[in-house]
Amino acid sequence: MAQERAKNALRTQNTGKPARRKQETEEEDDFNRRALMQIVETQNLKPLNEEDVDEMERRFNNYLKYCIDNNIKIGNLNAYRAIGITAEKASYWSLGKGFENKRRTEFIKMVQQICASYRELMMQENKISVPVGIFWQKNFDGLKDVTESIVHHDDIGISNQTAEELEARYADVIDAEYTEIKTEEKR
Repeated sequence: MAQERAKNALRTQNTGKPARRKQETEEEDDFNRRALMQIVETQNLKPLNEEDVDEMERRFNNYLKYCIDNNIKIGNLNAYRAIGITAEKASYWSLGKGFENKRRTEFIKMVQQICASYRELMMQENKISVPVGIFWQKNFDGLKDVTESIVHHDDIGISNQTAEELEARYADVIDAEYTEIKTEEKR
């Protein structure tokens, strides 16, 4: 233990920074290798026929298999790249815009849901921090902070009043010269 501290002290003196463990360096090098391999793999894809949902599904499944085989985390942007589209196009399609293709819209929503589920699992397992996960959910998954407001018409006391009763109640607010309140007889 004392020898390890002495070695680290010597390494710190030479660089001015604390020594990194050999394992950390190897893991970083491995990550860089795997990440760059993924980028290169998706760089050389043939152009996509945007109506061919079967081909998009094949490409996405290949992407998932590649991530499993190479121990790479999945993400929206890399998934879109592997499919052969941009994030903007994915967003456009997920709203059902462009050439109306319901199957393509459902497919791209499925891709987004898989990526969202993966991020949620990463948060649950403490692989990413909750603030980062929430940021991703808001920016990639379309989630929002929602405040619920419930308004009941009974609460304001006018639910059973006729137009004439309302006009009398709010006479000081309604300028009869410019406003007409009409009621229709129920037939």
